[in-house]
Amino acid sequence: MKDGAPERLVSGSDDFTMFLWEPAVSKHPKARMTGHQQLVNHVYFSPDGQWVASASFDKSVKLWNGITRKFVPAFRAMLDLFIGSGLICFNHFGTPILLFLQWFSL
Repeated sequence: MKDGAPERLVSGSDDFTMFLWEPAVSKHPKARMTGHQQLVNHVYFSPDGQWVASASFDKSVKLWNGITRKFVPAFRAMLDLFIGSGLICFNHFGTPILLFLQWFSL
């Protein structure tokens, strides 16, 4: 991490939550992040550590502030006839650039 801050890790879970960890500091999670309505299947830090993106089988991608752990916006799939998951990518400046929904027909 920049500025001497400890390395961080985010884990997604089948209990619809994510945990933020600082493994070098503690064996216990630093924060529990909630908001998804189904299993979290993807989490990703932006290269600068400012953002965390999470995707879930609830058809949403959520964006979080990686420092404050506060929820920013949510993206919802428009078609309820499909189930899927979303992914978000960041450019090297840390800006979200791609939202990709993988669809699986019922």
